[in-house]
Amino acid sequence: MKSLSVKLGVVLIGLLIFGNAEVWGADWKYFASGTDGTLWWYDTQGVTYHPTMIIHIWVKRLKADEIMHLVKNGQNWRCLN
Repeated sequence: MKSLSVKLGVVLIGLLIFGNAEVWGADWKYFASGTDGTLWWYDTQGVTYHPTMIIHIWVKRLKADEIMHLVKNGQNWRCLN
C-alpha cells in the first residue's frame, strides 16, 4: 500500500509541475517574398548574436496557398508587419 501512495504522490507532483508551465509563442515578422509565391518570416525573439559576428535566426516559409488553406479552415492567421 505504501508503494501505491508513493507512486500517486510522484504522479501528482509531476502533474503540478507540468500544469504550471508557461508557454510563449514566437513573434514572427514578415521580411520577404519569393517569385514562386513563398512568404518568409523570422522570429524576432529568437535572434542570437555571437562574438564571431554570426547571427542565428529562426525562419518560417509558407506558400500563399498554404496560408489560404489555414484561413479557410478557421485558424487564426495574420501577417505581422
